[in-house]
Amino acid sequence: MLNTEFKDFTFSAAPPFDNLAGNSFNSAPELTGSLAFSWSSPSGFFASGDVAYTSTQYSEVENLDANESDSFTLVNARAGYRWERFQVAVFANNMFDEEAITRSAEARVDPNSGAIVPLVGSASFFTVVDPRLYGLELRAEF
Repeated sequence: MLNTEFKDFTFSAAPPFDNLAGNSFNSAPELTGSLAFSWSSPSGFFASGDVAYTSTQYSEVENLDANESDSFTLVNARAGYRWERFQVAVFANNMFDEEAITRSAEARVDPNSGAIVPLVGSASFFTVVDPRLYGLELRAEF
């Protein structure tokens, strides 16, 4: 569990954000967690997978609601068979096609008035998780 908080942070943009004490650090989710497994048998079969959770987080130090990303969970899995120098496997990354924004900027503080104003056009941006990817993998060792 990560508990980030500014103890004292004088910010010169404009009121009402002249002191950000008590705000969370940007891009610092309070809770992240993961669970993974790996299994293989003497006969050559194998499987592995993982689940990773990330709680909500802010994209900037002002902690504007418009720039808060939702929590999300990603699931990956892989299974296959090994023999001699060869391996064949199927895999799925982001198995359930979770659509999540990991970082965004949709609003900012106007330095003159201190008002929260929306960003438009090229000024706003989003970073998202990779979409679902599944496939077949063939390997040979030489």
